[in-house]
Amino acid sequence: MTITELGSLGEFISSLVVLATLIYLAVQVRQSNRLSRAQARQTMMQVVQGELYKLIENPELISAMGREPNSEEERGKVAMWLTAGLRQREFDWMQYKDGVIDEDTYHAYSGVIPILLGTEATRRWWAGVGSSGFSQEFIAEVSRILEDAPPNDFFRANLDWA
Repeated sequence: MTITELGSLGEFISSLVVLATLIYLAVQVRQSNRLSRAQARQTMMQVVQGELYKLIENPELISAMGREPNSEEERGKVAMWLTAGLRQREFDWMQYKDGVIDEDTYHAYSGVIPILLGTEATRRWWAGVGSSGFSQEFIAEVSRILEDAPPNDFFRANLDWA
């Protein structure tokens, strides 16, 4: 075997090694992407559960959401709860825009926005001070969602189910 043939064989073997490395890296990237999506969904679910537990711990929030809050303290609690809920929906929206979560998952979680902003009082809050701390793109997304969702009495209806 000549030196040229050995050089060609070496190039061939190194090409196979490079190809195997690329395949390995592609598999690793795919696994990493799956893990990232799973972690994002896990975080989203934990936050939603936390929101529900806050409502269990503070049932006055449910009744305040179904009507105009009566006191300054009630307005403050509702405003902070709405801010936290919408901040999470903004995070979900960013995860969707970045391709971390899929469209179905995003729509399932963003479906809470018309509930959070379902009453005339919560929509007035959002139109006023509520939306001031959010990105313009997210504010536009919320506006788009609310266009298709008339005001509702979700929280009042859930108080009257018993």
